[in-house]
Amino acid sequence: MGLTDLVNKLLTTVNESIAEIEKDKKKFSSEELRNKLFGVYLDLLRLKDSAFRSGERDYQLLIADTSFFSYEQYYEKELQGLNESGFEEFLEIIIDEVKGFLEEMRTKLLDFIDRNKPKVRTIKVTYSKKYLGKLKKIKSYRDNKDLIKKVEGQIRNYFLSGGIPGRSKLAKSMVDSKTKNIFHAWLPEPIANHRLLYLFVKEKNEIIFEDILSHRDMAIKKA
Repeated sequence: MGLTDLVNKLLTTVNESIAEIEKDKKKFSSEELRNKLFGVYLDLLRLKDSAFRSGERDYQLLIADTSFFSYEQYYEKELQGLNESGFEEFLEIIIDEVKGFLEEMRTKLLDFIDRNKPKVRTIKVTYSKKYLGKLKKIKSYRDNKDLIKKVEGQIRNYFLSGGIPGRSKLAKSMVDSKTKNIFHAWLPEPIANHRLLYLFVKEKNEIIFEDILSHRDMAIKKA
């Protein structure tokens, strides 16, 4: 089981223990709570062991937090040698003491999970007035609007997947351009002699569609 799975497993066991504590008296089971607190202890030790063997500093810092250390120490000192009757006898005290540990652990685990969520990469797409104007006014572009949108999507996906400028027909470099961020994409039939001209600003993860024009007009534009 990987470290992320162990973190989630510990969070589940902690949540189950808190839920057991908060149950209605008629449904509450001291034996069930005793088992769940033992489960928290075991899951904590597994995570601790894996974190330190892995060398993953973020996980090591998590498990070294006071809340986890305090629960481990409390369990070993107060609960580990306690039999069922002893657990019953001191149940109210145990609940008062252990609930704070569990809630603090839950907060730390939720914060850690939230901070370490995989970042979803996005690319902002905008259009110049010239580009949008040509799509509306020029018949060949109006008639092939869906095709053009498809190529726009392919350009976006190319950069989202880590595509390198200049290494695809979707991201051809403008060699003579003074602006290094300007690229063009080839359009397929029936407008294969036309190109989409756009800016890709890597620092901002942004594509700005600037112009749509024929290959001949683009050559004139570059000149």
